Amino acid sequence: MRANFIGEATSDSAEQYFRLERLERLEAAGAVLDLEEALRQVCEMEQLPFHKSLRTSRSTPRA
Repeated sequence: MRANFIGEATSDSAEQYFRLERLERLEAAGAVLDLEEALRQVCEMEQLPFHKSLRTSRSTPRA
């Protein structure tokens, strides 16, 4: 009975962890989309071309 309880608790904990991780990734992706839209609007106001390459670039942060 104790082993069953521990197994279920571990399973529930792992499920919750992965659910939260997925939610964080979705929130981060939404933030990126919001920032891209804001940049597009600023470029529009400044009459500058919006470079779609910004969206796909994987530049590494500078130290």
